[in-house]
Formats: sequence, structure tokens, C-alpha cells
Amino acid sequence: MLVPDDSRARSGGRLLGCAFQLYGIDQVRATTVNDMYCQLDSLAQAAEDIGIRAVLSNDVALPEHNIDSLRDNHDAHKANHSKADGRIEVWIGIEWLPLASPELLREARAMADDLGAGIHVHLNKSKTGVEFCLEKFGWRPTELGYETGLLGPDTVACTLCLAQR
Repeated sequence: MLVPDDSRARSGGRLLGCAFQLYGIDQVRATTVNDMYCQLDSLAQAAEDIGIRAVLSNDVALPEHNIDSLRDNHDAHKANHSKADGRIEVWIGIEWLPLASPELLREARAMADDLGAGIHVHLNKSKTGVEFCLEKFGWRPTELGYETGLLGPDTVACTLCLAQR
């Protein structure tokens, strides 16, 4: 599985950008893409058009960050999950723990359980993010995810900076 760089998709039309991005992945013989971004309808349509399997999730954060909400993710799941003969899955996405709250993480877990969906989270992406979580929540990101029930066997975590403990 490859995780795409969405920088090409950010310029120009989202559907066209998604199609080119996923087409490039298809050219290297990848069979599945895992992408977290807003506008999941466009991502799902591009994946369906190209014929690739896709596990998609929204960029969910607290409202003050003006990204996606859990409602957006719920609506995207209802509209796109199991499209293309089941090749498209929509999971719950948490953009970055410093942009969330313990309550949001608990709500995300509850929604994932209710929908039978997995969770995609950006976790421990940088030393700064780890320090921010320690300062804001008193836990490292992995500890916060564990304490709120976010982490589980159905969680994919993009992570770079893990502690030894």
C-alpha cells in the first residue's frame, strides 16, 4: 500500500488532481491507496474511475481549525463507503492530535465503532507535535490515543517519532 503525496492534488481541480495522483500510483502497480484529505466525494470518484482500491478518510479536527468535522466524515462514509463494488472504504480520520481534544477522539472512536469503520490518525508526526501534546494534554500522542480509546486493531497511525517507553 502506498500513501500518496497530495501536493499535486491541491493545485487545480480536486477531481482532476486526484485522478492524476491515483493514476500515477496505478502506474507503479499499487493496488490500494490510503489517503486522508477533505472532499472525499472527489477522491472516491477518482479511485472509482481509475479502478484502484481506496481507503479514504477526512481531515477531522476541532472546529476552530476549519478543516473537516466528524459530521463531514460521517456523511462521506454514508455517501461513499463500499462504492465501486466494495473497492472504496471510508474510515474516520483524525488530522493531527494537537488539533483535536480528548472528547473529539472519544467521539471519533464511537463513530468508527457505530459505522464499522477503521480509524486513520496522524500520530507522533514530529517532535514538536509530541511536545505540544505533552504540554496540552499531559500525555504523548500515543498515550492520548490509548487513554481515549482511539487506538485499536482497526487503527492505522502515520507516525515518525516514537519514544522507547
